[in-house]
Amino acid sequence: MLLRLKPYIMSTDINIKDCRKAVNRAKYNPTAERKAQALKLLKELMDAVNNLKEVKPKAKPKAKRVKRKSSNQRLEEAQTKDNVSTTYIPDAAKDVIDLPEYQQLREKGYGVEDAVRYVNALMQGAPQVA
Repeated sequence: MLLRLKPYIMSTDINIKDCRKAVNRAKYNPTAERKAQALKLLKELMDAVNNLKEVKPKAKPKAKRVKRKSSNQRLEEAQTKDNVSTTYIPDAAKDVIDLPEYQQLREKGYGVEDAVRYVNALMQGAPQVA
Protein backbone atom coordinates (compact mmCIF):
# COMPACT_ATOMS: atom_id res chain seq x y z
CA MET A 1 0.00 0.00 0.00
CA LEU A 2 1.73 3.10 -1.27
CA LEU A 3 0.30 6.40 -0.07
CA ARG A 4 0.30 9.21 -2.59
CA LEU A 5 -0.92 12.04 -0.42
CA LYS A 6 0.31 15.56 -0.42
CA PRO A 7 2.24 16.49 2.73
CA TYR A 8 -0.38 18.55 4.51
CA ILE A 9 -0.21 18.86 8.26
CA MET A 10 -3.55 17.79 9.73
CA SER A 11 -2.77 18.71 13.28
CA THR A 12 0.33 19.68 15.18
CA ASP A 13 1.51 16.09 15.70
CA ILE A 14 0.24 14.23 12.59
CA ASN A 15 2.21 14.70 9.38
CA ILE A 16 1.12 12.84 6.25
CA LYS A 17 4.61 13.00 4.81
CA ASP A 18 6.05 11.11 7.79
CA CYS A 19 3.29 8.54 7.49
CA ARG A 20 4.01 8.03 3.79
CA LYS A 21 7.73 7.64 4.47
CA ALA A 22 7.07 5.02 7.13
CA VAL A 23 4.77 3.05 4.81
CA ASN A 24 7.33 3.13 1.99
CA ARG A 25 10.09 1.97 4.36
CA ALA A 26 7.88 -0.89 5.53
CA LYS A 27 7.01 -1.81 1.95
CA TYR A 28 10.50 -1.84 0.45
CA ASN A 29 12.58 -2.94 3.50
CA PRO A 30 10.08 -4.68 5.74
CA THR A 31 11.09 -5.33 9.31
CA ALA A 32 8.84 -5.83 12.30
CA GLU A 33 9.84 -2.44 13.70
CA ARG A 34 9.15 -0.61 10.42
CA LYS A 35 5.78 -2.35 9.99
CA ALA A 36 4.80 -1.43 13.55
CA GLN A 37 5.84 2.21 13.01
CA ALA A 38 3.87 2.41 9.73
CA LEU A 39 0.76 0.88 11.34
CA LYS A 40 1.03 3.24 14.30
CA LEU A 41 1.28 6.31 12.07
CA LEU A 42 -1.53 5.08 9.82
CA LYS A 43 -3.80 4.58 12.84
CA GLU A 44 -2.98 8.06 14.11
CA LEU A 45 -3.74 9.45 10.68
CA MET A 46 -7.05 7.56 10.52
CA ASP A 47 -8.02 8.86 13.97
CA ALA A 48 -7.15 12.41 12.91
CA VAL A 49 -9.29 12.05 9.78
CA ASN A 50 -12.19 10.58 11.75
CA ASN A 51 -12.06 13.48 14.23
CA LEU A 52 -12.34 16.17 11.56
CA LYS A 53 -15.44 18.35 11.66
CA GLU A 54 -17.87 17.74 8.84
CA VAL A 55 -19.15 20.75 6.99
CA LYS A 56 -22.03 21.17 4.64
CA PRO A 57 -20.86 20.88 1.03
CA LYS A 58 -21.07 24.08 -0.95
CA ALA A 59 -22.83 23.93 -4.30
CA LYS A 60 -20.74 25.20 -7.15
CA PRO A 61 -22.37 27.98 -9.14
CA LYS A 62 -23.37 26.80 -12.55
CA ALA A 63 -21.35 28.23 -15.37
CA LYS A 64 -23.31 30.54 -17.58
CA ARG A 65 -23.52 29.38 -21.12
CA VAL A 66 -21.96 31.77 -23.56
CA LYS A 67 -23.87 32.21 -26.75
CA ARG A 68 -21.44 31.96 -29.64
CA LYS A 69 -21.87 34.25 -32.60
CA SER A 70 -22.06 32.80 -36.07
CA SER A 71 -19.45 33.70 -38.64
CA ASN A 72 -22.01 35.90 -40.41
CA GLN A 73 -22.69 37.86 -37.21
CA ARG A 74 -18.96 38.36 -36.59
CA LEU A 75 -18.45 39.50 -40.18
CA GLU A 76 -21.37 41.90 -39.96
CA GLU A 77 -20.05 43.42 -36.72
CA ALA A 78 -16.56 43.82 -38.18
CA GLN A 79 -17.96 45.54 -41.26
CA THR A 80 -20.09 47.84 -39.13
CA LYS A 81 -17.05 48.74 -37.03
CA ASP A 82 -14.99 49.46 -40.15
CA ASN A 83 -17.76 51.61 -41.64
CA VAL A 84 -18.11 53.67 -38.49
CA SER A 85 -14.38 54.27 -38.17
CA THR A 86 -13.92 55.33 -41.81
CA THR A 87 -16.96 57.57 -42.10
CA TYR A 88 -16.44 59.50 -38.87
CA ILE A 89 -15.24 63.03 -39.59
CA PRO A 90 -14.24 65.30 -36.70
CA ASP A 91 -15.96 68.69 -36.45
CA ALA A 92 -12.68 70.51 -37.06
CA ALA A 93 -12.25 68.74 -40.42
CA LYS A 94 -15.65 69.71 -41.82
CA ASP A 95 -14.42 73.19 -42.75
CA VAL A 96 -11.36 72.04 -44.70
CA ILE A 97 -12.46 68.71 -46.18
CA ASP A 98 -13.29 70.19 -49.58
CA LEU A 99 -9.99 72.06 -49.98
CA PRO A 100 -7.48 70.60 -52.49
CA GLU A 101 -4.59 70.95 -50.01
CA TYR A 102 -6.43 68.67 -47.57
CA GLN A 103 -7.04 66.07 -50.28
CA GLN A 104 -3.39 66.14 -51.33
CA LEU A 105 -2.21 65.61 -47.76
CA ARG A 106 -4.62 62.71 -47.26
CA GLU A 107 -3.41 61.10 -50.49
CA LYS A 108 0.18 61.36 -49.24
CA GLY A 109 -0.81 59.38 -46.15
CA TYR A 110 -1.28 62.11 -43.55
CA GLY A 111 -3.83 61.43 -40.85
CA VAL A 112 -7.05 63.46 -40.66
CA GLU A 113 -5.92 65.46 -37.63
CA ASP A 114 -2.50 66.25 -39.10
CA ALA A 115 -3.96 67.28 -42.43
CA VAL A 116 -6.56 69.53 -40.75
CA ARG A 117 -3.88 71.12 -38.57
CA TYR A 118 -1.63 71.80 -41.57
CA VAL A 119 -4.44 73.25 -43.73
CA ASN A 120 -5.62 75.47 -40.87
CA ALA A 121 -2.08 76.74 -40.43
CA LEU A 122 -1.92 77.54 -44.14
CA MET A 123 -5.23 79.42 -43.91
CA GLN A 124 -3.87 81.51 -41.03
CA GLY A 125 -0.86 82.60 -43.05
CA ALA A 126 1.85 80.09 -42.16
CA PRO A 127 4.58 79.81 -44.78
CA GLN A 128 4.17 76.88 -47.15
CA VAL A 129 7.00 74.37 -47.30
CA ALA A 130 8.14 73.69 -50.86
